[in-house]
Amino acid sequence: MSTKETNIGVGLLALYLVLDRFTSLPDLLLGFILGIGISLFLVGMLSQETRERLKGVKKRKKAR
Repeated sequence: MSTKETNIGVGLLALYLVLDRFTSLPDLLLGFILGIGISLFLVGMLSQETRERLKGVKKRKKAR
């Protein structure tokens, strides 16, 4: 299940590890990178059926 979101998420996680190890960036910035990376990775790992269900929920909320 290699989707675009999964690839970007893994890339951000790798970027976080490199930046955390070799730079002295603020923890807040590193936390944002880590959080977005984990979120994209998890979204990318969802099955197609679950994605369609989530899109349906978003459409129903928008119609209100």
